[in-house]
Amino acid sequence: MERQLQDKEQQLQAVLDMSQAGIFMTDATERIISFANRRMAELFGCALSDLTGTDFIELVHPEEIESVRMDMYTLFVGGVEDLSSEVRFVRRDGEIFWGSFSAVRLTRDDESFQGMMVAIHDVSEQ
Repeated sequence: MERQLQDKEQQLQAVLDMSQAGIFMTDATERIISFANRRMAELFGCALSDLTGTDFIELVHPEEIESVRMDMYTLFVGGVEDLSSEVRFVRRDGEIFWGSFSAVRLTRDDESFQGMMVAIHDVSEQ
């Protein structure tokens, strides 16, 4: 059973790392990044280890923060199960880019909040 779980985790990691989207998960505190794929680190110009433990809101353009905070809170409390929008983000070097932002609320079998799964696609050229 342990081996099967490890195999599934490796398969999931491979799928996430192949994605063209920056993908991350938050922990149950709403916005703290608990996991991110390689594309997420590439999008923001930093190491994967720099993303873990970061408040996602730190990556959002200052003029977009309040709107994103409200959206994430609505998702957090269960007002919606998923959301998507286009938002400006800020890379670690200060460069601004537009991202298509999609998030889904994750719950456990007992319906308690587990965290959020978020995907970001760079849509600056569009």
